[in-house]
Amino acid sequence: MTTVPKRVAAPARLLRTCRDVYLAAWDEGLADVRPGSQAHAEFGTAETGPNGPWPELLAPQTRTMAVTLVRQQADLCVSVGILMEAGEIFEPIYSLARSAFEFGMRAFWLLEPETPLRQRCARGRLMELTSLHHLKDAARYRPDQVAADGDIASLKTSWRVLKKSVQGIFDDVDLAEGGSWSVGGVRYESWTEVAGRWLERSGASVDGRWLYKHLSVRAHPQGLIATPGLGVGAEGQTIRSVSVDEIGRLAFVLLVPFWLSLSTITSYHGLASGAVAALEAELREHFPSAFA
Repeated sequence: MTTVPKRVAAPARLLRTCRDVYLAAWDEGLADVRPGSQAHAEFGTAETGPNGPWPELLAPQTRTMAVTLVRQQADLCVSVGILMEAGEIFEPIYSLARSAFEFGMRAFWLLEPETPLRQRCARGRLMELTSLHHLKDAARYRPDQVAADGDIASLKTSWRVLKKSVQGIFDDVDLAEGGSWSVGGVRYESWTEVAGRWLERSGASVDGRWLYKHLSVRAHPQGLIATPGLGVGAEGQTIRSVSVDEIGRLAFVLLVPFWLSLSTITSYHGLASGAVAALEAELREHFPSAFA
């Protein structure tokens, strides 16, 4: 097991507190709808579609998806913190880091400030349709044919219900096989582009497109050249090392996006969270460049 330097201890501790921060914000009323908040305004908006008034659940469910994604982001951050403290600082933390970043990015996509409610709700329906499509596709390969047939039949029924519901809510629904799906004119975006927009909007000096692509290469099974820490020694031999600075940067790209994601949720609900403010104060102490 690798011995972790003291300089890694503080970021690792902060990562382990992400779930506690999230739960503390939840106890403060993270998902409560407050008068004057964006959530309050949108939940009372009377939108209509081809079948008439929108279902009341649509805007709240889109919000709930974002809140749940940030909860999962918190758990992934905690996992990285535990691994860092245990000295496991090679491949596993990169896979978890990429997942944590993507969960936060998807939450941003659903609650992106200054994006119209219809567009964000269409994004939520696209995410649900895509999830159901892939579950249906995966069920075909279950080894138990009886179970596979049952799953496929159930998922096909769910698909028809969901598709009909979406077509009754939005005009211009395109779910053609093999095409680029869109709902209400909203397409399923490239996550690389969403990452770029997310960090650009936050004022970050790092290009989110580069960060997401870099994390993706590190996280997926690749050739040796993409393996974190591998290099060439003075005598031409393969060596492996990871610098303390690199581990610190990885903690940075986990903690700051988590804070951004959770801040998006609190802002949407009009919550002045003491837990989120305390996290921000710690991040300013350990990563002042993020707030320059």
